[in-house]
Parts: sequence; structure tokens; C-alpha cells
Amino acid sequence: MTYDKRFQKKHKVVVQLGQEFVKRWTRVLESGVSGLPTDEFILGDMSLGTPSVASSDENYDDNLLSFFARLNYDFTDKYLFSATFRADGSSKFGKNNKWGYFPAVSAAWRVGEEDFIKKLNVFSDLKFRIGYGLAGNNRIGSYNSLALMSSIITAMGDQLTPGYASKQIPNPDLKWEANKTFNMGVDLGFLNQRITISPEFYINRSSNLLLNAQLPYSSGYQSMLINAGETKNVGVELTVNTVNFSTKKFSWNTTLTLSHNKNSVKALTGEAVQLYEARFGFNQNTHRIAVGEPLGQFYGYITEGLYQVDDFNYDASTQTYTLKDGIPYHGDKSRIRPGMWKFKNLTGDDNVIDENDKTVIGNAQPKFYGGLNNSFTYKGFDLSIFLTFSYGNEVLNATKLVTSKVGSLNYNALDVMNSSNRWMTINSDGQKVTDPGELAALNAGKTVAAYHDAQQGDNYIHSWAVEDASYLKLSNVTLGYTFPKNLIARVGLKNLRLYATGNNLLTWTKYSGFDPEVSTMKSGLTPGVDFGAYPLSRSFIFGLNVAF
Repeated sequence: MTYDKRFQKKHKVVVQLGQEFVKRWTRVLESGVSGLPTDEFILGDMSLGTPSVASSDENYDDNLLSFFARLNYDFTDKYLFSATFRADGSSKFGKNNKWGYFPAVSAAWRVGEEDFIKKLNVFSDLKFRIGYGLAGNNRIGSYNSLALMSSIITAMGDQLTPGYASKQIPNPDLKWEANKTFNMGVDLGFLNQRITISPEFYINRSSNLLLNAQLPYSSGYQSMLINAGETKNVGVELTVNTVNFSTKKFSWNTTLTLSHNKNSVKALTGEAVQLYEARFGFNQNTHRIAVGEPLGQFYGYITEGLYQVDDFNYDASTQTYTLKDGIPYHGDKSRIRPGMWKFKNLTGDDNVIDENDKTVIGNAQPKFYGGLNNSFTYKGFDLSIFLTFSYGNEVLNATKLVTSKVGSLNYNALDVMNSSNRWMTINSDGQKVTDPGELAALNAGKTVAAYHDAQQGDNYIHSWAVEDASYLKLSNVTLGYTFPKNLIARVGLKNLRLYATGNNLLTWTKYSGFDPEVSTMKSGLTPGVDFGAYPLSRSFIFGLNVAF
């Protein structure tokens, strides 16, 4: 419902009231097959396998009820004020905190309309903006606030008895995550709006974060979702528009956007440091979150290449290598061989690589990012070219870690095994090489660990897998043609435009994976992980815009 009224020519008031209800159903059915005749049929013909007796059927429902209001006030088209208010009730939260209340206010001053600015004859537009608002976040599971049960099978004597066990502790006080944002900016226009510049500064503080708090083992549970912690984001955004050419037949406009954001953790669930695991089968922590430090930090060992032949004493009589004293090692020293991963010792002179030698090995957050759009028109033709870019962001290439993990052969490691960069112990004649000189020559410049690295257990998170994911993308190109009105009027049309669009056309990056713009873990706590991410598709669209 909207009320729009102007009073005495100078005052304008717009009031809006609204209500929204959203109900969401999710149904998940999982089943599997086994006993396929050969590996080649795994993806070729699933019907050749035997269906699994056990399957899972999961149902998720949640509701959201919202009421909202907005007031806009305009005085003489110079002084602008806006206030909004939302009340949102979500079934996801505890019975004591279903509702969240989120106000926001903003104001603007069109300084360019003041006489003392007009006299300067410099600005075609000058406006100051400021705002403050509160927003909520309910991106959690449907039943995180409730006590949940899971089905189990227990052996009692010689019988298997089905039953239920508690799976989750209820939290009736679970509530909305709150995001407070303050922003201020200025809109500048020059040369009759041929050049416009809009810088903006913002501060965002998120509190009552929805985090999993670790519970003592005596509780019988690993963790519990609670409201705790706080983060802060400070950033600047810049938008520049230019009219490069403008004639009756030809025009060229450019828009540049540039953003920089710096975040930090202000509080956690009581600890100064928390470690999180991006689950892709390694059972190792991948991210470090610490008070006073940014989000998105990868955590693991610093890779110092591979153990070289010179790091060992060689016994020609037994054709065995023994690691020299003073060379750092991880795990069982007697099992270290040339060609295994070598990690940096950070914690002293003991030469033992352990958990204390793990550190921050990268960050998923970019230093800056943005986009560049150029649009052209010539007679009836129009063309737009949109580039996006990001600089300084890194990706933990978990796909590379897993496919080079030769200790687990259920993954396809052929691409890495056949790589010319992998340490080899077999020469071109198929003979095993143990001689130090021949082994060193065979593996000069190799950068990927040998097959026998699995003898140490190769579930390591280390900096070899962290890659520069900066990129420049040709994200969109659209070419169109609008037919002359005097031509289409003959067939009763007011407008006819034919167009073709290409999306995700080209990517320039050093990242070795399919796409650098990736995060497969679906969590803000473990960003920047690429584990089998499906590449973004390249699409082409052809269409018509018709108006009668």
C-alpha cells in the first residue's frame, strides 16, 4: 500500500506499507548402487549395479513472515530523508526469539541545487549521502534451534535392535544475526554529467553471529549453534561514469566500478582462535579464524618443495636413503625418502615438523575487485562489453590436493601421476632408479611429490595447494539492432530489437583450476576452497524485444 502526497509544492511525502509470507519446502532423496561389473560403468550405466537397500529421505520446511514500512520525505528537492522498518519472524529460530526488528534511516543533501554552488559553475551535480541501518541474517538450517533425534541400530546380544538417539541440543534462545551498516558518500557531476564520480565509504559490524561453539566431550555432543562473535568490515567503493562521445549517430559510454574491503574478527565464542575444516576428505583444519585477524585465512604447512637427494645419506649396499641430521622432517624420520613433500620448520631447532609449525598460508579475500563496462551505439546498432576483475585473492585448490593424494586410489590421479612435474623413481626404460646421481638428474626441477609420499600419510594442507586466483573476465558481450520505427510501423509495431548475448566468454588467470571465481564449501567461515567445482558454463542467448 502506497500513499504519495505533495504539500505546498515544497513538501513531498511517500509512505509505503507491506507484508510478505514465504514458505519453503525442501525434499532430498538419496540412494546408491553397488556391484558394477567394471569401473568403466560407474558413470556409463548405473542400471548395471545393484540398488542399495538403504536410502535416505530428508524433509526440510521453514516459514518467514515479514511486515515492513517506508517513509520518504523530500523538501524542495534539496533535502531528502528516508526511514524504513522491518519486522521478520522466522521459524528457524528458538521459541524465545522468532522475531527480529530492523530499522534503517538515510538522508541526502543536494548541495548542487544551492545558489552558492551554482555560482561556482563547476558541478553539474553535487550530493552528499549518509545512512545507517540494521539488517538480519537467518541463513541457517531449518531445525538448528530444536532437539533432534537420529535413528540408530544397536547390538543387543545376538540381535540388532533399531532405536533413536539424541543428535542435537536444543537452543530456544537462538536468534537473528544482526548486521549494522553505516555508509556515507558523495555524488559528483561535471561537464553537464559527461563525467560522474561516486565514492562511498562504509563500516559494517555483524554481531550475534550464528556460530558452532565446541562442547566438552562429557556433554556427549561435539558442538552447538549459538549466537556469539562479531566481525567488522571497512571498505570503499568507487563508481565512475563517462560519456566519451555523444552524437546523433554514435555514442560511447564507460562505467568503472572499484571496491576494496578489509575485514577483521572482533570476537568469537570465547576463544581467541578457532580452526575450521573445509570437508573434502582430508580431516585436517583448513582455515584459521582469530580475534584481530581477517576472515578467509588458509591454515597449514608452508611447502619448501621436495626432499632432494642431497638431503640424505645413501647406502649403496642396501640402496637405501637415510635423512641427514639437521634436516627438518614430519612423521616417521626413517620413512622419509627423496621426492616427498618438505615443510618449513617454524618453531625451533628440534627439526620436527608438527602441528605447531602450521601457520597462515593464504587468504581468500581480494585486495580489490570491480568491473568495467563500455557501451556503444551506432545508428540502430548497440554493443556492450562488460569486464570483471579481482586482484589478490587466493584459492585453496583442494581438487589438486585430492587428485595428487596417491595414498587413496579411489580418486582419479592420472593427470597428476602422468605429469612431467612429478618426482619419478622409474626411468624411461621402466627400470627403478636408486643411484643418487641418476635419481637427481631424472628429477631436476620436479615440483610434485613422488608416489611413495603416501608412506608418510599424505593428508596435508600445505601452501603448494594455495594459488593466486586473480583474474580478468570477459563476462558479457551483447550486440543488438533496433529496426527503424518507420519500417516496423508498417506491420503495427512500436519497437523491434534483435540481440545476441554471450556470457562468461573468456578468463585470464594464473589459477590452474577450471575457474578462479569459486567457493564450494557454502560457508562464510571456509571461503575460497575449490573441491571439484563444476566450471561456470559459457552461454549464448539470442532474442527479440517486441513492443506493440
